Amino acid sequence: SVVVIACPCAIGLAAPITLLISSNESSRNGILIKNSSSMDRLSKIDTVIFDKTGTITDNEPEITAFTTTGDKHLAVSLLYSIESGSNHPVAHAIVNYLKDMNPEKLDISEFREIPGSGVYGKYDGKNVEASRTGDHTSLTMDGIELASINLKHKLRSGIENDIKNLQKNHIRVLIVTGDSLENTKDVAEYLHVDKYYYSIKPEGKAEIVKEEQKTGKYVMFVGDGINDTVAMQTADVGVAMASGSDIATATGDIILLNNDLKNILSTLIIGKYTIKKIKQNVGWAIGYNSALIPVAAGILTPLLGLGIYYLLPIFAALAMGLSSTTVVLNSMQLRKHMERKIALASM
Repeated sequence: SVVVIACPCAIGLAAPITLLISSNESSRNGILIKNSSSMDRLSKIDTVIFDKTGTITDNEPEITAFTTTGDKHLAVSLLYSIESGSNHPVAHAIVNYLKDMNPEKLDISEFREIPGSGVYGKYDGKNVEASRTGDHTSLTMDGIELASINLKHKLRSGIENDIKNLQKNHIRVLIVTGDSLENTKDVAEYLHVDKYYYSIKPEGKAEIVKEEQKTGKYVMFVGDGINDTVAMQTADVGVAMASGSDIATATGDIILLNNDLKNILSTLIIGKYTIKKIKQNVGWAIGYNSALIPVAAGILTPLLGLGIYYLLPIFAALAMGLSSTTVVLNSMQLRKHMERKIALASM
């Protein structure tokens, strides 16, 4: 009877069954939790840092101006060819814009991309560079400018309400971007975000995350590009947009499958209540076993007599099954509880 009662079946079920239900609920909300070990850290998050371009703004910016100097066909073809090798949202926008100009696909050698800076390569033995600075991209060959593009990033639909709901739930929000002061300030003021950083290189984003962590904050970083991966790895929890680069989605602990930032708050609530439910289950299982082991060992024999030993194995088997059933039923309440909390937090 003691062996049966002491069986840690309920303790073994406490975390897996809860994580399974939590993962299922996350998927229903368009959230893919790749790393279940991040759940505990997720439950403690009090600071969310957003990248701007492609995260707070739509994935592909709008081209507002395009000018060339000298041979227009060569400039269009060079820019189209070198940007085709990049997965950056700006590169995608430029390539799609230039398609209607019938560009020629040129052979770019020694291609490389420097996160937060631009793309580089060689054509016909000459250095070609498409450098990005804020909302401006410049194409040069051997230092001579051939083309210039201005872009405009549109904020994602509903982002103002998403940020407001995070702040309402006592989550600090920061913006970190490689964009210019003017553009960053405009976005931050519109979204009522007090703390923002601009003209930040990829390694600088990671340093900002570290500085926040040094003050005791648990940090989530939300990004979409290759230049966000270091910060995502450094943060307690990294979140990638599904529309982002492959390396970003591979790095993130969590992926927003529908690119909807309102799910950041949902993710935090899911993490918090998943860990809470796991602790409840473990506490119940340990308490249940601790209380019944003395009974199985015969502590009630002086009161009920030796005849109780005929019934104890049966009671022990029933109690073990009841313990596991209770843990499963308690875990099943998690979905309804999280749905209610998410609805209330988003009001």
